[in-house]
Amino acid sequence: MMQLLLIFVALIGGYLCKNIRINNNILNKFLSTSVLLILVVMGYEFGSSSSDMFIELKLLSKIILVSVVTLFLLNYISIYLYARFTRVKDATSSSSTKSSGLYTTISSLYKYFMESGKYILCVFLGTCTGYFLKSPLTHLSLIINLILLVILFIIGYQLKQQNVSLRSILTNKTGITIAGLIILSSIVAGIISAKILGIDIRTGVVLSSGYGWYTLSGILIGQLAPHGFGTAAFFIDFIREIIAIILISAIGKKHPLPVVAYSGATALDFTLPIIKVNLSESMVPVAITSGMILTMLVPAVIPLFWAIL
Repeated sequence: MMQLLLIFVALIGGYLCKNIRINNNILNKFLSTSVLLILVVMGYEFGSSSSDMFIELKLLSKIILVSVVTLFLLNYISIYLYARFTRVKDATSSSSTKSSGLYTTISSLYKYFMESGKYILCVFLGTCTGYFLKSPLTHLSLIINLILLVILFIIGYQLKQQNVSLRSILTNKTGITIAGLIILSSIVAGIISAKILGIDIRTGVVLSSGYGWYTLSGILIGQLAPHGFGTAAFFIDFIREIIAIILISAIGKKHPLPVVAYSGATALDFTLPIIKVNLSESMVPVAITSGMILTMLVPAVIPLFWAIL
């Protein structure tokens, strides 16, 4: 919960800041560069601790694959249908123009590939480096966390400059609704996964209730469920975050709400700057509200579902 408090302090601190004498273009470039740096470090930390995890990953690959696919389908489809039937749009999706022609299609695909590819490349390079060096990143991780707080401070500041009210950020109705849909669809996904895998429903549901917070879900489920399921939870939520990063940059402009919702708890912290860089400003309050709700619920719902199911 300390992390959640620091996130709020950074965002609100930036929002309350009256004036930063730095050009907005420079701030945006700082956001983009910082995102890539954090991705490299995230990959490095993952790779440096993966000697035993790769073995467990092979053993648990079926559980991870089924859970990831089921979660993606249920989460994405539920939000897509909500956006379609309620006609919730953001400025980017509504203003995009349809264009035809092979050249335009290839050009768009190339752009999407390059945008998402650079994020995946950073994670891949970081993972490979960490896997081979096996050197701890204690101090660098602290620096990265501080950079993340600076990023959130800047986002808060830019929201104020764009006249976005603090109340609309913290009580965004769309954000609250999609968070609720993510929770409900994740429960259904967990039940379906459990049936497919032949495991008990309780385990299936808790595995689907990390909402992308892989560091916490892995620890909590590791303490509750039999050996191995904590590792499975870690990978399920880690892969969720990677997929969210790809989707935000690849199809986020056409389908912003589903990709923001699918980001889960990470929409409040790590994927927030990626959402800010790639999508319209109207998606930032939605991301903060949905991410905040899901972040606050993860420590509660995993033990709760384990106890009552």
